[in-house]
Amino acid sequence: MRGVRGDGDRQDARGLHFAHAGKGAEGTPGIFFDMNARGDSQQHREYAERLYEWKLKRWTHTVTPMTEPHPPADQMDARYCDACRGSANSATIRFRRPTGASNSTGTGRPSTNHALYTVRPFVYFHLGGGCRRIVGRRIEPMDVPGDYIQPFLFDELYRKTHPP
Repeated sequence: MRGVRGDGDRQDARGLHFAHAGKGAEGTPGIFFDMNARGDSQQHREYAERLYEWKLKRWTHTVTPMTEPHPPADQMDARYCDACRGSANSATIRFRRPTGASNSTGTGRPSTNHALYTVRPFVYFHLGGGCRRIVGRRIEPMDVPGDYIQPFLFDELYRKTHPP
């Protein structure tokens, strides 16, 4: 995992370069996980098109309980996921995990659970398909990391997709 500081354009260009380089190194390009909840655009698709003639498609496949988990074939070409986009503002995406939470995610928020139903299969199926590069983008500043969903999402994805 690498962090990039600086203006958004520089971060986007470096993230695109890192993900696109996966095509030559591992045989499949990386994926982009935009974790911003505000919903404002960072023009990832425009940058990818301009810099690499790469048409980034948005992942939309959601796997809720008791539904078909496998994505349609065209979704495996979708390399960009912004499941948190517009689902909440920064105040809503903050959460406190209740002691003894019994639900599978431990968040207790429907918008968070829905985002996880989209993000988990996005990462899982792409890693299973050979992807080895994930660009996590737009993690918002936080005063207490335990109160925000973004560190929880990283931990959740690592535990669910990383071999023991």
